[in-house]
Amino acid sequence: YQSMLSVPLMWRGECIGVINVRTIAPRDYTKQQVQLLSSIASQVAGSVAATRRIREANRRATHLSTVAEVSKTITS
Repeated sequence: YQSMLSVPLMWRGECIGVINVRTIAPRDYTKQQVQLLSSIASQVAGSVAATRRIREANRRATHLSTVAEVSKTITS
């Protein structure tokens, strides 16, 4: 690749990833292109963070369900 534009995926002040755009031919990216990729990165970061929250909630629910089942077995 001859050119690459990288923008961080920022969520609540933390970098949770990077989004890259690459081209085979050399090029300079315009300010508008950088702004567009930054806007896209912001949306992606929000989606990644939401997905992480959902996965964590599911993990906790599974854990609590297991604890409840063990408790039920012990008390019966």
